[in-house]
Order: sequence, then structure tokens, then C-alpha cells
Amino acid sequence: MRNYDPSIPLFSIHIPKAGGQSFSDVLASWFNNNRFPNLNNHPKLSKILTPLNADLFLQRFLGCGLYFHYKDHVLNKPPRKIPLGKGYGSLLSRKIPECIHGHFESYGDGKSLFEYYPKARQFVTVLRDPLQLQISLYFYHKRLLNNGVIYWNGHKNNSLAFPCLEDWVKNRGAYMLNLFPWKITKDNFIEILKSNFVHLCVVENYQTSIDILADKLGCPTVKVPVINKSPRDEGDLLSDSTINFFKEKHELEYLIYNYALSINQF
Repeated sequence: MRNYDPSIPLFSIHIPKAGGQSFSDVLASWFNNNRFPNLNNHPKLSKILTPLNADLFLQRFLGCGLYFHYKDHVLNKPPRKIPLGKGYGSLLSRKIPECIHGHFESYGDGKSLFEYYPKARQFVTVLRDPLQLQISLYFYHKRLLNNGVIYWNGHKNNSLAFPCLEDWVKNRGAYMLNLFPWKITKDNFIEILKSNFVHLCVVENYQTSIDILADKLGCPTVKVPVINKSPRDEGDLLSDSTINFFKEKHELEYLIYNYALSINQF
């Protein structure tokens, strides 16, 4: 894996239902010691501070280097591009380590991570067993649908594309691969992972992953919190044939995941 360089931003690719919310808390303990609020969770405060990037000036003045990259699907509002690599502003000149965490898929607008941040060079992410990821996504979307809060690109969804777990698992396309900004194949995946990622964490060995990453970043290790865990209906079970079909269909995702597992052993 590549060595961490604190003088350039670290990009954290948040894969939904792979411990991303918990990882956000871990990153905050390293890059946001003063706990500057995530304005995505405070819309009223966001309206006050985001004009003219006043929030960024205040954040840097407080020494907080953690930023977020998320689309507002209810308002169909794209993520804001953060002017990375700046100092504290006019009051202080020294730079602080920066990390930007979020969903970097194109959302259908054609803008990839590298179109937002063409100089992005070092990355980190948390992976999860691809099958368990899809199962968790199914129950998460099902819960959102029951609560009437599924939005995508400004449109409210009133149904799941695949209404039962078996159909969901059989018919969903590659997921994890679509969240990476590279064209990854069976021939190049190890080269891409080693040359771009400081570390690949895994949910199934989460605490060990965080301990290893902390050492690479030169940060104190922290206990991983459990956040945003989706409840499951135990009545929804998968047949062995469906499980085998899924694993064969998503062989490349399992190659990547198994590689990540192999580097998270003490």
C-alpha cells in the first residue's frame, strides 16, 4: 500500500452499509478534534455559514481538517467542491492534515471523484463482504421505503426495484466497483489498490483495520463505534443456489474484498 503523506488530502470513499458512519466518527477523532459540526446534519446552520464559504474559514481557523462530500437527494443538490490545500486563512498560515469523506459516485451527472478533485492521490475505504453488503442494502432501503424517505436525484421512490431479497441479490449489478473512480479488472486490481490506497479496512475485522490504519496515519487508535445498523427480517433467507450465483457473478468484488481481508491480520 502507499505511504500516507499528511501534506496532501486523504480521500475516504464511503461505501454505503459498510461501516461508513462509524468510520466518519473515527476520522473525526483524527482530523476534527474540535468537533466542528457536519453541516449536512444541520441545515439551518448550513444556510448561515455556507454562503461565501464562511464555514470553511471557521473550520480551518479551529484546526479541523475533515470535510464531507454528499449529494442532497431530496433537493437534488450536488456536493460542494472543497478548496483543499488551504491554510487557516488570513489569520494563520500553517496547513493542517485534510481528509474528505463521502460518496463519490457520479449520481448520473457524469462528475467523478477526479472531476471534482483531479489531484486526488491517496485514498482509504472500508469494505464489507459483498453479499452481506447487498443484504444490508436491501433491508436498509426497505426500511426507508416503509418510512417514506427514499429519494434519488430529487425524486421520491415509492417501490423497490426488486421487492424480495432473492430477486434483489440475483439481479443487482456490481455495487462496490461503481463507487471506485478507476476501471478495475481482475488483471489490475492489486496494482490499483496498492498504488492508491493507504489502507483498505474491512467491517468483518473492523477494530484491527482501524488499529492498522491509525498506525499508518500516525494517529492514536480509537474504539470503533457501531452506528446506523439496519435491522433484518430473519424470515428472509437466501438459498444456497442464490448465494453461489451471487459469488460467481461478483467474482471481482470478492477478489478485492479477500485481498483487503488478507492485509488486516495482526
